[in-house]
Amino acid sequence: MRKYQIPFRVGHSFSGSLVRYAKQRGLGPQAVSFDDAKRIFAESIKVHGMDLRFPLSEREFRDTLNPVNVIDSDFKRYVK
Repeated sequence: MRKYQIPFRVGHSFSGSLVRYAKQRGLGPQAVSFDDAKRIFAESIKVHGMDLRFPLSEREFRDTLNPVNVIDSDFKRYVK
């Protein structure tokens, strides 16, 4: 969200919608298709009156969902 200057409220709305979509279908994070993520993002931002393209490449999207990267990025941010 910081990298692409996505407002917190929009990012939170998108992530919640993505989680609900995956749970309803019994999918793990890596099983959500990139096309579905882009569609859910588009739906989420419309609620906030915005018109943005999904900013992540498929690689960035997959890396974002990888728990190792989440922990590693938090660790690097706090340990300098």
